[in-house]
Amino acid sequence: MLEKCRSRGETIEPLFELTNFQEAARAVNTAISETKIPPEVTQIFDDCRCVWSNTCVLRSPSKCPPAKHRKSEKTQSPLMNLSMATFWKLASAVKEYTLNEGHGCLPIRGDLPDMSSSSSRYLKLLSAYRESAEVAVEQLPFTLFQLSGLRLEDVRLLARNAAYLRVIKFRSLEEELKLSPARSDDLHLIPTHECNDAILWYFMLRGAASFFAEHGRWPGSLCGTSSPATASGAGADGGDSQLFSQIVELDLPNLRNHVNRVLTASGVAVNRVCDDFVHEMCRFGGSEVHSIAAFMGGIAAQEVIKLVTHQFVPVCQPLIYNGITQQTDLLEF
Repeated sequence: MLEKCRSRGETIEPLFELTNFQEAARAVNTAISETKIPPEVTQIFDDCRCVWSNTCVLRSPSKCPPAKHRKSEKTQSPLMNLSMATFWKLASAVKEYTLNEGHGCLPIRGDLPDMSSSSSRYLKLLSAYRESAEVAVEQLPFTLFQLSGLRLEDVRLLARNAAYLRVIKFRSLEEELKLSPARSDDLHLIPTHECNDAILWYFMLRGAASFFAEHGRWPGSLCGTSSPATASGAGADGGDSQLFSQIVELDLPNLRNHVNRVLTASGVAVNRVCDDFVHEMCRFGGSEVHSIAAFMGGIAAQEVIKLVTHQFVPVCQPLIYNGITQQTDLLEF
């Protein structure tokens, strides 16, 4: 297509610009994708709770007051603190639209990416997308507007972000430390450490936490807290270095026992974690390397911001960061 445009040179119609074709060629692999419902949204639609109640009175779009005539009260949006019942009502409304007026497609967002174009042409194209998006807002089940406090802006926001609906299932710390039969089956499939060492470090950290709960100190350290130099013996004289080496050797079998308890409770064979991991955890001595602590603190702060602002998808699985390999893994089990 580009070659044909170049060959036509100055004879190309003024309606077309060669720059747009060049942009399209560069972005064809990322900008063009199959029109389909994301699997996360499909999972929501298939949920037994995502059913529009038969007692709800639906009105046809022609009977709905036009969006421009609806009043938008300045009240706090219920989308900021959704109850489970309200969320599933909203999700079922999107599902009803998708299966009926949307002909199997979610509402479009109504925006355009940056592109090379004249202002008038870009605005005309943007208006066409926004008009289509407003049609979807009009066609959503009218009962949405009867929900307490739900505003026009809320319905528009829902339609605009329909493709990003997610249901996040969290586990409490108590649930994380307990074993369920389903998780036991998943853990039984853990590969050897050559394939995936993140899950093995997860068990090592659990074992070290168990060691700390019993002894009041981390394995390989003298007290509850330990500096990097103390844990590794760096910067210490020969006597201190020998002392810490002895502590590491003494703590090795004890830590192995704690790790084996965690593995056994999780239905995993004790030989899945080799002695190299146990020795490294003891040598580590509960140190808090500044760069690692800062990195993990940044991740924790980012997740708190997600929860406070109700934006973006928070992490809901155990996260392991390996500073040696510079790799971050989410453990899904």
